Amino acid sequence: MKKLALLLTLCGLLVCHAGQCWDKNYCSSIGLTVKASSNGAGGEFYYRLQPRFTIRAGYEYLRFKIDHDFDQRDIQLSGKIRYRTGSLFVGATYQFLGWMYVNGGVGWLNFEPTVKAASISGFEYGDIVLKPDVVGDIRFTIKPGLRVAPYLGIGFGRIAPRHRTVSFAFELGAYYMGKPKIDIQATGMLAPSMEADHIALLEHQIRDYRLYPVLKFNLSFKLFTFKKK
Repeated sequence: MKKLALLLTLCGLLVCHAGQCWDKNYCSSIGLTVKASSNGAGGEFYYRLQPRFTIRAGYEYLRFKIDHDFDQRDIQLSGKIRYRTGSLFVGATYQFLGWMYVNGGVGWLNFEPTVKAASISGFEYGDIVLKPDVVGDIRFTIKPGLRVAPYLGIGFGRIAPRHRTVSFAFELGAYYMGKPKIDIQATGMLAPSMEADHIALLEHQIRDYRLYPVLKFNLSFKLFTFKKK
């Protein structure tokens, strides 16, 4: 609810500052962008302040899960992948060419993939049989180092219509999410995986993966144009 309230507040500010004409051939406009990206599906409201400059605010979200059982060293395991990503984004674009633009801003990242594995069959070691609850289970989660992350992208096409009602754009960019963080929750014989030294070693191995690349397809619709009085 807080995210929705913030988005509606930003949209209201855009409306309050609209209604200006910057030259005899162009007036400001407000519209909606529908997005499909590697960071999720969603939408943005935009306010085209000038012919080349646009302010934007929106949200995108992606979530899916995969369940798969597998064998590892004579132990039957149940594996689950829960992938979640998305962002609440506020930024601006500058159309420096008729067919190319740069997009920058900040986003509240919802990137949090999780992998969970649990023993189904237990483990036999000679005459010793270890039950599944003794073997335990483990949950491995990656989180961004920066929840509020800067974004920069370059796009091709028109991010917002100028003379027409609809425009299309393709964009490639990245969030700088800082050093990724790892969270491990484990039980039974797998509990030592939660030790701080082990987690620190894993985080050190992925410390260079600080950019989260994003591929976007944008379809924008002009909703209102403010005429000169």
